Amino acid sequence: MKWIIILFSLLFSICHVKGQSTYKQNLSDIFSVVFPSKPIQTDTMDCKTYVCRDSNAVYLAIIKNPITFLQPLLGLNLNNKYDGCVNGVLSATKGKLISRNAFEINGVKGVDIEYTTTINPNLPSLRFERFIFTNQFTFSFHFWTSPEHKLATKKERDRFFNSLLLIADKKTIQGNKNSAALMIGAVVGYLTAILMVLAFIGGGAFLVYKLSKKKRV
Repeated sequence: MKWIIILFSLLFSICHVKGQSTYKQNLSDIFSVVFPSKPIQTDTMDCKTYVCRDSNAVYLAIIKNPITFLQPLLGLNLNNKYDGCVNGVLSATKGKLISRNAFEINGVKGVDIEYTTTINPNLPSLRFERFIFTNQFTFSFHFWTSPEHKLATKKERDRFFNSLLLIADKKTIQGNKNSAALMIGAVVGYLTAILMVLAFIGGGAFLVYKLSKKKRV
């Protein structure tokens, strides 16, 4: 719960700065991703969160550490992990899946989804998200906007997701083998989704209010 409280405060403190340069963020020395501006970061015992926004969208990256009391579930294969993750997100948000696709980054497999949710009308309802399980971590990357801005934000969305790079030595990557050393999957998908949604219900409402207020000015 501690990281949820911190994420609340981060979302309440986000402000958009015009003309600010992009920022390349390293994630646990495994991946890097480029944000449109320097993200606000929080680091708790089991989670690192990076978040920023521009005038039409929210950009988020989360690194979730292993959960030790779920070690018996580590034997799930990779497909089951991603199935559990996607189902967990849709269940937690009461979301409607639009598309699901597999992707690879230098041989590391992941899944991306597009879905809509009306669980809270004050939050962006169109969600684009990518998930990667590797080296006992869950990496997730999120782009939230409104349906009316889907086409207008495509360039920014593609730039964000296409900036995702593997920076670790491939020999150190464990992400696509079915072994007990990998991250959970099904259960972590549910837990991560639920915690993330709870955080955004509090902080995201303020953020979207600020966005809509800015447009009316």
